[in-house]
Amino acid sequence: MIFRFTEKMAKKLKLGPLTKINDQPSNPYLEWYANYFIVDRMQIILVTNAASLLSVVMHGRKITNDALFFKQFMDQLGDYLKEIDCELIFHRIIAPKIGTARLSKTTDRSILGSMSEMKKHIEIRYMKDWSPMELTGLVNDVYFNGIGSKKPRNVFKTLKLG
Repeated sequence: MIFRFTEKMAKKLKLGPLTKINDQPSNPYLEWYANYFIVDRMQIILVTNAASLLSVVMHGRKITNDALFFKQFMDQLGDYLKEIDCELIFHRIIAPKIGTARLSKTTDRSILGSMSEMKKHIEIRYMKDWSPMELTGLVNDVYFNGIGSKKPRNVFKTLKLG
């Protein structure tokens, strides 16, 4: 499992300098990108699956290290995947691998571009007091060019194991 952090995200978690891991996991469910930004003085963390662009939106205020990040990510991802009927993917594929996670710098600019587009959607809706779970649902229900003009939640459900 690989987590690719932006510089801002790595700095927030006090990770120190990260190197690039260029290899890709053979399992598309096990590569994630994480970014950190501020909307209206609120800290937001966006974590995105590289293959499907399925994303989780989290409040970042109390997440100050990698252990807290992984705990919050797994809690919210598990809740969201249960909501979209992908609970088995979470329990059988993702959850058992979290202990083997490797940390890297980001490597794919197209994924970062899609995450920037998601950030714009979050900024607009955040002003209307949407919860992180509602924002997660929103960004996973938008069509993205990077995945063939499809919705991330639909692509995630159809990923094939390598």
